[in-house]
Amino acid sequence: MIRVLSEIKDGFNDYLTSFKNPLVWSYLAYMDISMRYKRSSLGPWWVTISIVLIVLVLSTIWPQLLSEDFDFFVPYFAIGYVLWFWFSNSITESTTAMIEFEGLFKQSNIPLSAYLLRVTLRNFIIFLHNAVLIIVIVVLFSKNINESFIFLSLPAIFLIFISLNSISIVLAIFSLRFRDLTNIIATLMQLLFFVTPIIWHPSILEGGRKGFLVDYNIFYYWIDIIRQPLLGLDVHVNSLAIVFLSTVLFLIISCLFIGRFKKKIIFWM
Repeated sequence: MIRVLSEIKDGFNDYLTSFKNPLVWSYLAYMDISMRYKRSSLGPWWVTISIVLIVLVLSTIWPQLLSEDFDFFVPYFAIGYVLWFWFSNSITESTTAMIEFEGLFKQSNIPLSAYLLRVTLRNFIIFLHNAVLIIVIVVLFSKNINESFIFLSLPAIFLIFISLNSISIVLAIFSLRFRDLTNIIATLMQLLFFVTPIIWHPSILEGGRKGFLVDYNIFYYWIDIIRQPLLGLDVHVNSLAIVFLSTVLFLIISCLFIGRFKKKIIFWM
C-alpha cells in the first residue's frame, strides 16, 4: 500500500511539473498541427468540412430510418459527432504517442504527462475548430441554450480534457508494451461509436440493454452534459457527479501508471 501511494505521488509530481511549464507542451501541440497541415490552404478546417459532409449525408437517411424529427436529429447528431470526434481521436492517437515521440523521449527530460498533454491539447484545438459547426447548428435550428451550459458544460469540458489525458497516459504505456493494442483500441472506438447514443436516442432502448449501453457508458455522460444544454434540454441528473468522480479516478490511475512504469518505458522503445 505504501508503495502504491508513493507511485501515485510520483505520478502527481510529474503532472505538477508539466502544468508548471505549460508552454512546452502547448507549443509542441501547436507545432504538431502546423506540421500536419503544412502547405494546406484550410488547415484544420478540412476536418470541419469532412464532419459537415458526414452530418449532411447521414441527416438525409437516419431521421427516416429512426422515425426522428429532422429538426431534432440534425443538431442532436451534429453535436454528438463533433464531441465523439474529439474523444475518439484523442484516445486513438495516444496509443502511438510514445512511439511517435521516441526520439524526443530519449534525448530530453520532459515529464511523461507532458507528452500526452501535447496529444490531448492538439486534439482539443481541432475540437475548437469543429465547435464552430456546433454554433452554426444551434443558430440555424433556433435552439435556446439552457443556462446549465455555463455552470455544468464548461466545467465539464475541462474535466473531460483531464480524463482524456489520464486515459491517454494509461493507453500510451500499455500500447508501448503491447503493440497490438493500437489496432484493438482503434477497432473498439469504432464499435463504441455505434453503441453510444450519438446517432440514436436512449429512449429507443428498454430494460437491460439501456443499462449496458447508456447507464454504464462514460462516453454517454461526457456527451450528455454538453449536448443537452445546447439543445435547450436538462442534463441527466447524475452526469456531473459521474464526470467529476470518473475524472478523479482516471487521474489517480494515470498517476499510478506514471510512477510505476516511467523508468521502464525507455526499455520498451
